[in-house]
Amino acid sequence: MKNKVVDKFISNTDKIKSKELMKTSNNNHVVSMTDDKIYKNNEIIQKLNGDQEINSFAFVNNHENGHDYLICGSKNGGKTFYELDTNKIYNYPEIKNFDTIWKSIHPSPDGKMLAVVSDNSEIYIYDFSNPVFECYPIELYHTDEYDKFKEWIKNDSEGYDCVIGTCKEYLKDGDVAIDDLSYDVLKTLDCFNEEGNYTDNVEERWTTLTIRVDDSLWIKSKEIYQYYLEHSKIHGSSCHPYLEVLGIISSKIGL
Repeated sequence: MKNKVVDKFISNTDKIKSKELMKTSNNNHVVSMTDDKIYKNNEIIQKLNGDQEINSFAFVNNHENGHDYLICGSKNGGKTFYELDTNKIYNYPEIKNFDTIWKSIHPSPDGKMLAVVSDNSEIYIYDFSNPVFECYPIELYHTDEYDKFKEWIKNDSEGYDCVIGTCKEYLKDGDVAIDDLSYDVLKTLDCFNEEGNYTDNVEERWTTLTIRVDDSLWIKSKEIYQYYLEHSKIHGSSCHPYLEVLGIISSKIGL
């Protein structure tokens, strides 16, 4: 059965505080959110305090491990993974000067990767192929030269490549950028409809870069997971798991 991925993100704080932010049929899980609670099938699965306010979220259904996930990023930089079919919750509190705030989350169609745009307009790709939540998701790619996620595309290796880039709006059939015109001028050019959205007189133009995660990065990611699991059994885990062993791992496998 092919994975079905539902991807949404919120940039408007007022929507987050609405009575019912989102409701979707998700493998027989109906999930809805208010300003301080997350529900599954009308039952509360977590109460949120002020610093946990949700900034972004996405779903991965039918992961190859058999589970369904709701992935949330909070406004303070924390991350939470809800395993919807088991009701398990994996929470990573915000770590000052380390965590980025996830502004939008874009799972790959096969559920193996998460492309994330941060609040400082940087792009990250994380390994989600084998969620081992004792360890923070491993970073496979990072750039600050592009600031937008565009799409996932199928590659010739039965996997997916991530297309990122920069995007600007222009008047159609011209070289005039929307950012260079005042709102009053744009109105006279019929660039907005009654809802305030762009009309067909405006078009997006992208400068893109296609990212393929090569085999060496997948191998290193698996080594990090395995090393952390072995390390935690011996020493225990007293802080953010990725931070705890980051220096040791880097020296051992050459990251």
